[in-house]
Amino acid sequence: MSLASKVPARVLLRSVAVAMITLLLIALIPANAQAAELAPGWRHEMLARVNAIRATVGAPALHPCGALRRSAQEYAMVMASTSTFGHVGQDGSEPWTRMTRQGYAWRAAAENIAAGQATIEQVVQDWVLSPEHYANLINPALRHVGFGYSSDPTSTYGSYWVQNFGSGRGC
Repeated sequence: MSLASKVPARVLLRSVAVAMITLLLIALIPANAQAAELAPGWRHEMLARVNAIRATVGAPALHPCGALRRSAQEYAMVMASTSTFGHVGQDGSEPWTRMTRQGYAWRAAAENIAAGQATIEQVVQDWVLSPEHYANLINPALRHVGFGYSSDPTSTYGSYWVQNFGSGRGC
């Protein structure tokens, strides 16, 4: 049985419409940052893109969180410097372990990672096109976010991106 026969047509049409609007919004926000040299305000640009996506589905805006930023930035740097990629670190840490280490007391938590994209526009578009990553981007239960980025031209992918999301205390 195909997915289309299980899902009402109006639900499929709404999903397609939301995805198209999301991609349009991503394209409308200027892409100022290149991977080799991200502009100092790159986190503001990423936050604007993510919150624009959340607005299309009625999810509340995310608020920046220092503990989540530190967790995301540290992990992006680890992946770039060790040329590794995955949610479980070489030390066995998981996203929530790393968030807790930075002082974030989470009730709900999620992580998006990506590697190889040259711009914020590209990485956000890739996350939108991935059902699991998109679910994290629009999850209304998540209220805080921190972004990390690191690059190493000698590493496997060159650039490494991390988004840490949560609901909790410690920002």
